[in-house]
Amino acid sequence: MTKKQKEVIEAVEILKKWGLIDGTVISAKVNHVSNSGMSRNVGLYITQNNEIIDISYWASKALEWGYKEGYSGGVKVGGCGMDMLFHTIDCLSYAMGYGDICQERDRTKPIQKNQGIKAIGLKYKQL
Repeated sequence: MTKKQKEVIEAVEILKKWGLIDGTVISAKVNHVSNSGMSRNVGLYITQNNEIIDISYWASKALEWGYKEGYSGGVKVGGCGMDMLFHTIDCLSYAMGYGDICQERDRTKPIQKNQGIKAIGLKYKQL
């Protein structure tokens, strides 16, 4: 196992330890947009016991995306022309093993491994 793979596993374990489970609401905001408009720094936050926790760093490790520190920092998200907050949370949901947000499943049937549809993923609200 490579160092990068170990970092991804560690990040996913830490996020799950903080309570990032299927159905968790993540608050997201765009902290900075590049001059070209082709990338953004996105801040990701969860609320736990009336405390706001910034999960941006560990989310970037789980996604294997870049991270920038500071006031305008966050997860570096490349691209444009779509809802980048939704894209970030959708990719994080998939990286955590919860499936894609936009995929629905029949809740009367048990979840089966190795199928395209796993579960409804994480949710987000824009700040």
